[in-house]
Amino acid sequence: MDSIRERRSEAIAGTRTANDDYLGVSHTVTNDYDYYWTRPDGSIARTNSDTPPDYNNGWRIMTTH
Repeated sequence: MDSIRERRSEAIAGTRTANDDYLGVSHTVTNDYDYYWTRPDGSIARTNSDTPPDYNNGWRIMTTH
């Protein structure tokens, strides 16, 4: 039930949680995009395709729920 409440709350707020599984950290991001990316310096990028923003800058896909 807790995960259902969390998803409902996020939907109302227009946010979602994106997890950087490599570093083990979570970020609250807008739910306007399908994919969220991070790189070692902590930058976050958002895209609607599963292609990273730039292959040369170490972008890693984040998991969302």
